[in-house]
Amino acid sequence: MSGLRRMALVAVMAMVFGVAVAAGHADAAVAPLQNWTTAPLLTATTGNLSGNFTVSPGPDRILVVAVQIYQTANVAFTVTGTYGGRPLTQATIQGTAQRRCTWIGYLKESDIAAASGTAVSLTITGAHANAYAYLASYQGVDQTTSVTDSNSAYYNQVAVSFGKAVAVNNGGYGLYAWANDNLTRTSDTESYTENSDGVRTGISTGIASKAFTATGTTNPTVTYSGTTRCSISAVTLNPAPSDSTAPSVGTVTITSPAANTGTYVPANVTFTAAITEPDSTPTCEYTTNGSAWVAGVISGASSPYTCTATVAGLTGSVTLNIRASSAGGGPTTGTALNRTVDTTAPVTTAAPAAGTYGSDQSVTLTPVDAGVG
Repeated sequence: MSGLRRMALVAVMAMVFGVAVAAGHADAAVAPLQNWTTAPLLTATTGNLSGNFTVSPGPDRILVVAVQIYQTANVAFTVTGTYGGRPLTQATIQGTAQRRCTWIGYLKESDIAAASGTAVSLTITGAHANAYAYLASYQGVDQTTSVTDSNSAYYNQVAVSFGKAVAVNNGGYGLYAWANDNLTRTSDTESYTENSDGVRTGISTGIASKAFTATGTTNPTVTYSGTTRCSISAVTLNPAPSDSTAPSVGTVTITSPAANTGTYVPANVTFTAAITEPDSTPTCEYTTNGSAWVAGVISGASSPYTCTATVAGLTGSVTLNIRASSAGGGPTTGTALNRTVDTTAPVTTAAPAAGTYGSDQSVTLTPVDAGVG
């Protein structure tokens, strides 16, 4: 099949089925999971920003946070933040002593999965009067080098840019955030999609983004409705390597309780399996006795990952198993673990038997348990 016909087929499949079709590194692509909203999700005046945001399921995710600030004086500022207790990584900051400021940070898949909740907390230094934050998530992002390039700049003119040519890879995604003195964006020379543009209290804020299908640079001329004092921050996201190999599932092992035998288990158990998948983050499921597959919990920052399942109320003979899928294929099913549930407590006998004796006795206790104990 020719390259053009193949590319057309991939595009049609993506439009019809709503999925990204991976077939070689050039076809891997970053895609919005939860796109930017038309208005900021978090707002504050002189304080910090806080709220909640639930990241949707997806492969190789990244959470991106854009902050725009209006300061009461031309002073330097900083932004730090957490999501579910996990620290955000700063991608870029327009941190010169200006009253209109921008900052972009992010959180990778392993930290999203390890987050203790959905709480977003952003701490801002500097004497500010208003602060705003947008949040979005993307999938298909490289988890080793998530950000290809970034830059921030400040201008006092009608048309602005990123301040330099920002590198972008084939299949990557670009975005920029701005804060200016209450003027609207009218256009840019690279046809970014305007996700948000509005006059807020103190400043105007906005976000624009774009998918890229070729490796190169991006540095559009962004025009506003008049001469504006404008802070702008730009980031490009790096696509994950394509994955054409399904994950492998290691030995299914009961990890809790520790006291189990090769034959018997108690009614409530936790079992795990190692998932080997070097190219993308897998998902996993488990089953008991051939029942419907239920989502397990994936942990680990890289391959091999661990799939964990906890079940309760088992009876009789049970079969436990785990399977895994990834962008490369699947599901791949592990080797089933067969056990018998033991819910009978052990019986202990004493010799000699309980009674009254006229002299000291040496007593031998003998436990009898056909199961796990």
